[in-house]
Amino acid sequence: MEEIVVTAQKRSESLQEVPIAVTALTGQTRDLVGIQTIQDMTNFTPGITYTASLDRMFVRGIGRSTNNLSIDPAVATYRDGFYSSFNTTANSSTMFVQQVELLRGPQGTLYGRNAIGGALNLTSVRPTKEFEGQFRTDIGSYLEKTAEATVSGPITDWLRYRMTAGSYRQDKGFFQSTQGHANDGYGLKDNLEFEGQLAANIGDSVDLWFKFNHAEVSEGYGTAVNRSDYVTNNTTVSCPNTTVPAIASIVCTGSLGPNALFNTGTGLNPANPQYTTARPSVIDPYTINNDTPNHDTTTGHHVYELEAIAHLGFADLKYVGGYQEYVYNLLTDFDGSTRGSYVYTPVLPPPAPGNPPTAANGFPVTVFTQINSHYKEDKHYYSNEINLISTADSALKYVFGLYQYHERFYQPVLIGTDGLQPQLVHPLALPTFTPAAANLTDDPYYVAQRTMAQSEAAYGELDWDITQALRWTVGLRYSQDRRVSNEYVREVFWDPTLNGALSPALDITNSVTGGRGTLLPDGTYTRRLGIRSHATTGTFGFQWKPAQDTMGYFKYSRGYKESGINSGAAITTNAYTDPEYVNAYELGWKQTIASQFIVDAALFYNDYQGAQYPLTLIPGGSGPQQPLAQTAFFNINEKIYGAEFETHWTPIDDLTLWINYSYLHAVFADSRSFYDAITKAYVPLDGDTVPASPKNKASFNAVYTFHFSPGSLSLSGSYSWRDQVASSAFNDPGFLAPAYGIADARVTWIDTANKYSIIGYIRNATNKLAFDYVSIANTASGLTTTQSILPPRQVGMQFQYRFGGAAAGK
Repeated sequence: MEEIVVTAQKRSESLQEVPIAVTALTGQTRDLVGIQTIQDMTNFTPGITYTASLDRMFVRGIGRSTNNLSIDPAVATYRDGFYSSFNTTANSSTMFVQQVELLRGPQGTLYGRNAIGGALNLTSVRPTKEFEGQFRTDIGSYLEKTAEATVSGPITDWLRYRMTAGSYRQDKGFFQSTQGHANDGYGLKDNLEFEGQLAANIGDSVDLWFKFNHAEVSEGYGTAVNRSDYVTNNTTVSCPNTTVPAIASIVCTGSLGPNALFNTGTGLNPANPQYTTARPSVIDPYTINNDTPNHDTTTGHHVYELEAIAHLGFADLKYVGGYQEYVYNLLTDFDGSTRGSYVYTPVLPPPAPGNPPTAANGFPVTVFTQINSHYKEDKHYYSNEINLISTADSALKYVFGLYQYHERFYQPVLIGTDGLQPQLVHPLALPTFTPAAANLTDDPYYVAQRTMAQSEAAYGELDWDITQALRWTVGLRYSQDRRVSNEYVREVFWDPTLNGALSPALDITNSVTGGRGTLLPDGTYTRRLGIRSHATTGTFGFQWKPAQDTMGYFKYSRGYKESGINSGAAITTNAYTDPEYVNAYELGWKQTIASQFIVDAALFYNDYQGAQYPLTLIPGGSGPQQPLAQTAFFNINEKIYGAEFETHWTPIDDLTLWINYSYLHAVFADSRSFYDAITKAYVPLDGDTVPASPKNKASFNAVYTFHFSPGSLSLSGSYSWRDQVASSAFNDPGFLAPAYGIADARVTWIDTANKYSIIGYIRNATNKLAFDYVSIANTASGLTTTQSILPPRQVGMQFQYRFGGAAAGK
């Protein structure tokens, strides 16, 4: 079995020598087994889960529970030492990424920023000293077409280059639409990635490396499907409000669901009857009934990174700096139907005794229910890090570092009819009923935040070989963080049931915010928030190596994640959260037997203090009908323990078996009660399972290689299984994503000269209907269930051609 070298501790070391629970996936392993996406990586890694539709990763019960960018993730992603704020960086193919390391447990000393749960450590394929290149093309199900090319080599004897480009298209979606635009379903993609690198050696003492990466994304967003039936009654027509108790709107505060009127027969023009058939996705989850195809784009995505290493003889002085920017836009069909509009004629009440009679009917009005959600991230960030890493062959080894990070972003969310509903343009302000600022975009819902975050840290870690078999490790890190945010909100209600076309729109922002914030001339309320936090964290442990192929270790780590801001919401009363901390204890064993069998095992316990979760309180009471429920972030404690096992076995030269298993017990340890919108009651969290934390998780892979005179044929079969998981802090049955197992298979032919590879593959071979996430929302249209579905069966073939040094296997 070949030795795998990792950089989990900022220096190159054998995987079996590192006292960390880490899974390392080389590019060769990923190609042979078919590990393409982050979902694939986490399927094969004990203790880690990932939700693709939300880009959220959890490691041992610690992860990200929101897409609010003012609440940082808990699993850090680093590519070549440069921090990335999202996990999808790891989706780059093996033409770009040489190795992926998934580090489990807090990495609070050497990585620090947002690594309280763990870290993804990616290493790029670097420029080569010899000329080489590779070309790949892939065709598959759903009209998938991929083309990638890379070329690398010397410019001079001290300067090298690498250029890599990829085009990734899928012209047919996983889902079919009842509207006839079958290719507008989820799963479409037209993505590009380009990367250029330069590497230089200035004498024997200085190494330089520079990378530029550009990516463009255009996709039929996600696989999250609403699988609840349409509402066929008008019992939820009213959206309660403290100021005007019977206001109904296209969008309801708190629930953000379309007005239930859109599917009732009351007052509708006969040409627009209510829906009487089931939502098609209830019966067939791969059929959607939206009139606006979901779509997301990423533009202006640029990454610049510089690495400089000075070899001092006794140590390496290393600098890593980078800058990244992108603009992400997401459009989704918010009303979840194909009804674009209906004509409503309100029926007026009979005249009161003694009053003159009135018209029997009000004024007809067209209500547009083609409601879309627009989500955006416009983000820029940079960082600088300096390391001093010992290289001398001595009993004492060290890593010292200084780190700085800065980011700015704008994150707006708008929900509306995209200019179709003119009644929303000129609202009246509550409670005065005087004209409010014009709502020119006719968006009934708008929230946004503009935020700046800054972090600095200093750290050091010492390894001391007390004896030849015993090593002592101690590390310390000091971090300070500050965050400043301006948040904005505006909400407008319009109730056509009052008097049809004469019903005024009402600006209810003052009621929603409780008067908090400052009213701007454009009608939005704004508030400025700011918070600072700091912490001293570190690690302590022993590593025992009684024999060459045996290693045991004990490790204590203190993890930290900075304070959060509940910015970009409804200017809620609970604006801040305290920092998160975890005291993590790990006992591990790594064993290699006869160079054929490797087993890595770990037992762990995490005392997780102050996890930042979005939960709901209702100001002024706990009754089921209290208005203006506010969702804010609260610090919740957790108790987590478990066991993990990774095994690699080559019983004979041409057969490799890979078996992984993890057990995880992650529950909330907090006696407070919070409002559950599903049961409409305050419910204690104590003892509930933490979201995205399956109790059991296992994976298996077998690869057998046949050797012939023209080349080799490798057969790979994989099966990954995950227990049921909760998708909410409340363990309501509707929030449980069922257990599932996914089977994949792969056949790889490589010629003797290593110039050609032909790969055939099948993913999700049994076409298993599986969900990685399930959510329920209590909207004005009733309870709606959304399920994030894993891709269905995919079959395809890939061709690879290598030349130069790559063909020789160098």
